[in-house]
Amino acid sequence: MADMRQSVVTCQELFALPLLADAVLLAGKEGLYRQVSRVNVMEVPDVTDWVQSGEFLMTTGYPLRDNPHTFVELIRQLSAKGVVALGIKTKRFVDIIPPEVIAVADALKFPLIELPPQTVFSEIIHEVMELVLAHEMFQLTILQERMQAITSVLMDGGGIIEMLQELERLFNHHVLFLDTHADVLITDKTASDLLKTIEANRIWSQNLISEMDRVAAADSFGELQIQQNDRAYAGYFCKIQMSYGRRCYLLLISRGPQLLDIDKLTIDRIKPIVVLELMNLEARRSVEHKYLDQFLQDWLFARLDGDAEWKMRAKLCGFEYEESNLYAVAVLRNRQNESNQMPIPSTVIERFQALREHSDGLMFQTLFLDEQIVWFIGIPQEIAEKGNQNLRKRIEKQIHSEIFQHYFVQLGKIVRTNEVFASYSEALKIQQISLQSGLNHNLLTYDDLGVYPLLTTLPDCDELQHFRKKFIEPLLMFEKTHHLNIIETLDTYFQCNQNMKSTAEKLFTHYNTIVYRMDRIKNLLGFDLDQADVRLQLHLALKLYHLDLSRKRASMPVWRPTTGRSESSNA
Repeated sequence: MADMRQSVVTCQELFALPLLADAVLLAGKEGLYRQVSRVNVMEVPDVTDWVQSGEFLMTTGYPLRDNPHTFVELIRQLSAKGVVALGIKTKRFVDIIPPEVIAVADALKFPLIELPPQTVFSEIIHEVMELVLAHEMFQLTILQERMQAITSVLMDGGGIIEMLQELERLFNHHVLFLDTHADVLITDKTASDLLKTIEANRIWSQNLISEMDRVAAADSFGELQIQQNDRAYAGYFCKIQMSYGRRCYLLLISRGPQLLDIDKLTIDRIKPIVVLELMNLEARRSVEHKYLDQFLQDWLFARLDGDAEWKMRAKLCGFEYEESNLYAVAVLRNRQNESNQMPIPSTVIERFQALREHSDGLMFQTLFLDEQIVWFIGIPQEIAEKGNQNLRKRIEKQIHSEIFQHYFVQLGKIVRTNEVFASYSEALKIQQISLQSGLNHNLLTYDDLGVYPLLTTLPDCDELQHFRKKFIEPLLMFEKTHHLNIIETLDTYFQCNQNMKSTAEKLFTHYNTIVYRMDRIKNLLGFDLDQADVRLQLHLALKLYHLDLSRKRASMPVWRPTTGRSESSNA
């Protein structure tokens, strides 16, 4: 029995017609899936000039009665033209079908059907076209019902997620929406069924979009295998055309039957509706984003009037929070430009957005100020109780390396909801001190600064200059005359807790070389470095030296390319 859910009639279904009950398939069994859209009759030799793709062609064999050797070439031409099958009424003009013709039809997967001598072509045409029209009418009925169902969802106030839920009910497949400008859009049912084996987050989405870009043709359906945790899923996808280079896909995931033609037809018809809903969603998100940005700024600069207003504003703009959470604020400094005036790479922005999806209890929210990137980090009580260093390790574990390739992160202290400005102020202070002292670590907390907060407050007096000169000047003179970076050796020596073996390993230098250099330092300074007080003074002098060096570098003019016009020409 014909499957009325399919949009066309196949060659296989022709044999179910009463008038073709006695027809015999001579060749081309593998081509019975071909779709019949019309019927034609061939009674002239040059019929190949008139046939069309999708036709089931019938003949009495009259054009072939005197030229049986042209039969093979005819099969090749008809197959190339897109004719789906050839029915021949034998015993009148063609007694038998030559074996070489059957062999060619089999090789081309071209169904060759022997029709009974009593076959009346007009009756066959009537029955086949009636079947085709019945399929098309059934398809139109289903399509109308589906469009009404989807329209009703939207008319009742539903959005893109509710539309996906309705499509899942209609198709009996998991349905997702993947977009290069947004997160994965997924229903609760699909999330609960699939997320046990598939981590449907933004990174997974972008990788899948790249794969679909690779195999998809414009505006057409494609198929791919989604392999996850030793399980294979069949994926059927359709590209949704949007503006501004935005790439969007509707993805159906299933381990069951293939996508039906009526499903493809439904998706093709709802594309304009999907585009409108996505535009509405983007407009709503843009407004929500503005409200969220304003809320974060008001929160950051303590412009909210108490806890009640904070909660109300947080809910209105969609900011997710836990009642018991504490918070820390971090600021990011561009590695290439201390003024943070360089544009943020799009891949890094994606990583910022993906941070919200991390587990481990932390919640990230990014705020882009004029020339500054600020993080609000929500911290559960049990994590906060373990202190800033524990928080630092968790953040370093979660932040993607691509962010650290572009930015240094300065992390303020853990505070209550109404004290985030204090955490922000501390993060800014850490950033300032790190700039002055040249501390370029991936992530810094106040505890990581050591003695630098104290040193940066000291005035540049004569006593301080004398102290630096006493310990550093002899080393600089030695470096100048011997072309040997002895200060780097001393820095590394203190970093390695005054362990010469570790110092040699870190500098990729022989142990005896380090021993020699340390002896030279003792002789140059004239102090006994075995005394703890002397080592402390030397270590402080080194830090003051680096602090002074960083200040001098910061005060140097920065070269910028000119525009080609002089100031006088502007006047």
